[in-house]
Amino acid sequence: MPETSTPASESHAPAPTTREAARRLAPQLPRLSPGDLAQLRRLDPDEALTTAYWKLWAEHLVVLNLPAETTREEHERRWAIVLAAMARLVTRSGTQGRILHNKGVPIGRALAAAGYSELRLDRLFRADGEGLADEVRRLASFLSSKAVAGDLSDLAELVIHQQGDRAEKVRRSIARAYFSHQPSTTKEP
Repeated sequence: MPETSTPASESHAPAPTTREAARRLAPQLPRLSPGDLAQLRRLDPDEALTTAYWKLWAEHLVVLNLPAETTREEHERRWAIVLAAMARLVTRSGTQGRILHNKGVPIGRALAAAGYSELRLDRLFRADGEGLADEVRRLASFLSSKAVAGDLSDLAELVIHQQGDRAEKVRRSIARAYFSHQPSTTKEP
């Protein structure tokens, strides 16, 4: 579904897309204080959102257009899911942090490389609402445990656009990348 025009700012520049916003946010997370990062990791999108969330929202997300199928509150909830997942993908070594984000590696390919099971992928694609929040949390923890980076903007697209043609397009793109990087299961005679 196309995103509607309801930007919160008076800027004449076009609002960034979900993909652009996610790619701008990802490198910001390792720069956060340990306390803010911990707040984001523990975010529950159905509870009161934290100050760490609102600081990032004000700086990066307030200008986004709402997807046509969501309310402002649901949009904020979905971004909370994305930010919690991104925060789980930040690794620290001393005072230095980095995020497992690589815009050159589709998330489907990263999942395949990490050994993410087809069953888990199927559950991810079938989930919505709270179930999707749980699956995305598991996915982020899995990638973090394997130290595998992927394009987190694919994950943002999956969470933000949960219905309609755009949602189906995102799922298909992730599936194509996943299955094109799986070992062949057919055996030659």
